[in-house]
Amino acid sequence: MSGSLVLIHPNNMIGLKDINVFGGTMANIGESQMSELINMCHFTLESVIYCPARTKNGGLVRPGYHRGKRDETLTFNQLTELVMNLFLFQNDTELWSHVRFGWITPNLERLVYRIDSEEKLPKSFEAFKPLFDLHPKLEKIEFIVYLLSNTYTKLSLVVPFKVLSK
Repeated sequence: MSGSLVLIHPNNMIGLKDINVFGGTMANIGESQMSELINMCHFTLESVIYCPARTKNGGLVRPGYHRGKRDETLTFNQLTELVMNLFLFQNDTELWSHVRFGWITPNLERLVYRIDSEEKLPKSFEAFKPLFDLHPKLEKIEFIVYLLSNTYTKLSLVVPFKVLSK
């Protein structure tokens, strides 16, 4: 099922520690189901990799999306690792971090931004520095290049391309 997302009903996922979404398209119903899933498991999630090849909102699924509440926030106390697509807004000057998408992660230790190519690296990394103040356990922010093939079956990885330290 290359490029497909299969979700098990959220009631069967309570206690889930890891979510991995890589490649494929995440929009509308998929985003809504993912939003419901993270709401049900937010208290146990330790690691989230959310890197669809295409998504409607551009970055990370919003916790309240399934209820139509795009400004809702949710605290992920157990989450220590987050990998997400880099999403810059307004001419690459405004960073849309996980916090902007409503994710409160007090114990985050590892934050990784995925980009398609080196050309998509931000011109300045100043916008990322406030994330260190929000996350005392966070020592570095990594920027990696993941290249997906058209079939989503082959993966080329360059790790890390850029590391921003505290």
